[in-house]
Amino acid sequence: MISFSQVAKAFLFLIVYFSALLFVYVQEVVVHYQYMGFPSDFGAVQLVVSVFTLFSAAILLSFRVSVQNFLFYFAVYLHFVPFLVLFTMGSLGGWTHYIVIVAGYFILWVTMRMEVPRIVLGPLAAKSILQICLGLVIFAILSIVAFGGWRLFNLNLFDVYEFRREASAQLPSVFGYIISPVAKIVIPLGLVLGSYFQSKPAIVIFVVLTVFYFGLTHHKSVLFAPIAVWLIYSMLKRSKDLRFVPYLFFSIIALSVIEIFLGWIMHGGTEAGLFTSVVVRRVILIPSLLDGLYVDFFSGNELIYWAQSKISFGLVESGYDLNAPFLIGDLFFNNSEMSANTGVVGSGFANAGVIGTLLYFGFLGVIIAILASHGRALGEALVAAAALNSFVAAITSTDIITLMLTHGLLFLIFLLALMPNSAKNSG
Repeated sequence: MISFSQVAKAFLFLIVYFSALLFVYVQEVVVHYQYMGFPSDFGAVQLVVSVFTLFSAAILLSFRVSVQNFLFYFAVYLHFVPFLVLFTMGSLGGWTHYIVIVAGYFILWVTMRMEVPRIVLGPLAAKSILQICLGLVIFAILSIVAFGGWRLFNLNLFDVYEFRREASAQLPSVFGYIISPVAKIVIPLGLVLGSYFQSKPAIVIFVVLTVFYFGLTHHKSVLFAPIAVWLIYSMLKRSKDLRFVPYLFFSIIALSVIEIFLGWIMHGGTEAGLFTSVVVRRVILIPSLLDGLYVDFFSGNELIYWAQSKISFGLVESGYDLNAPFLIGDLFFNNSEMSANTGVVGSGFANAGVIGTLLYFGFLGVIIAILASHGRALGEALVAAAALNSFVAAITSTDIITLMLTHGLLFLIFLLALMPNSAKNSG
């Protein structure tokens, strides 16, 4: 039964977050980054619709800790509310984007709640999985070193773009299928399992390997994603409910608001704030901006129908010379080398319009239901944290089929299926 007090609290949290994010958007993002396509045409009707939509979303949210509830809660704050901010300000996708994303999130909520029986392929001792993760990371590092990657070793965060392309060119193309899964799946799972077994040596080893792996690959996500997952796991273990999720996003927006006020005091707001640019603009707002660009373009142009995906086996021919991310980068940002990656909304729409996006949301919901079956057996916090990177990528930046096949999500499900029900007593 739905608790009125819980819905009221969830709605209050959403309204506060929406209002604060809208303030940051108007006062900072539009002022400094409107040239990137961020809309600035405020709509009163869209605002009213957004508030009503937030109330509807509050009904679907639950504070109870579970894999489904956590991932859905996180997506609402990271992706759904930012979309409503852009929608209120006149995003390119407009009402089509609104209908697609609202219907998609409802389908996600329904499908992820399916009761799926857990498939166990092992059982293999959970500590053995920890050892496998450690071995895979060491193997990946040694492989990069063997192909000369150590010559471009760099730990300076501000120089990664200078090294990344050259480092990638030195490595065989197969490393494109290794770097991402190790960074997004193997290292985070190793850190989480280290915490799960309260093994300080394992945690220290994985942190050191994370830093070293970053120095060889030159991807910031390699450094920050595993640490973020580790912190989320710690929060999930210590929290009785999911209220920490809105508090986490409140903290981000509060830091941004403070930065804006300091900017007004120090230089009259003429310079863009670094934190707001990197975290709020790039992480929270750009995914929804790109979704809108995809919806806007492919609403009036030829769809791809997975012609650019390996699952079509070359039987479908694309009507475009560039892959969708580079096509959008070229059309909207005048840069054919810019890969404007997007998640279930944009990639689904590019392939099959509204139906494609809804199919992607439904597929993602089934995947969450499978992960939830492992969460009930292994621990909700362990599985929720281990799946977070993949889920965020699916929502914001990666085609879900690509995510399954080449970014390690299928491998994560495989590793979880190897673990026995009583993981802590299995090692």
